[in-house]
Amino acid sequence: MLRRLVQMEKNRRGYQTLSFTLPPKGIRFCTEEWQDDGFYFASAVQEVFRLRELCGLSENTRFLDIGSGQGRLAIGLQAAYPKLKSYDGIDVHQPSVNWCKRHLERQNFRFMHVDTANERYNPSGKHRSAIPLDDNSCDITFLYSVFTHMRLNDVQLHLGEIHRTLAPSGKCLLTIYVEDWPRPEEENPTGYLSELGASVGALHRVVFDRKAFEGACSDASLSVERFLYRSEGVTKQSVYILSKSN
Repeated sequence: MLRRLVQMEKNRRGYQTLSFTLPPKGIRFCTEEWQDDGFYFASAVQEVFRLRELCGLSENTRFLDIGSGQGRLAIGLQAAYPKLKSYDGIDVHQPSVNWCKRHLERQNFRFMHVDTANERYNPSGKHRSAIPLDDNSCDITFLYSVFTHMRLNDVQLHLGEIHRTLAPSGKCLLTIYVEDWPRPEEENPTGYLSELGASVGALHRVVFDRKAFEGACSDASLSVERFLYRSEGVTKQSVYILSKSN
């Protein structure tokens, strides 16, 4: 059923997708592939497949999407699991949150702006890290290309919040640029993945040393269950699956 929906959407024109709307092309983040409506919707539903396989996503999941952007994953979840137990999308970019609230918010899907400081997306933010949810309230936490635009000290704070809000048996799936690197982190390193285009502006492409990042996970009592190096076809990011170690 879901694969048929993806194929149908590839053949459609315009933004209308089922009972909701795709974000206008001009406000979509990420690379140019996401400007294509069919690719955009297909990527959202394929993300649902992956979360089901790697993290046990089901209709009973309480889902946290950190860096929800213009609602790409929410669109895939609404297509696959319209009766999902709960979805909370949080983002530092107020215009993106506003768009999602207008077009994607449902009784079980809500979007919130968090005023976390980020040089790229929210330079005037007042806080360093805040997830406005209760302890142990999420079964799956998802961060797609979020840590790629942060410094290590802010990543460390977010990992602590992820641990606090994640249920004891919960999973976190995140994408990140991580290498065997001579420094704990480097912002916009010259020539790194130049085939994806030049890094432009603050925190466009932050690369972390693998040991430094995994050490931060350990400090936050999060265990690495799975590591997939550069497994993201478009962005060349790596994937981590994390769980609580205590």
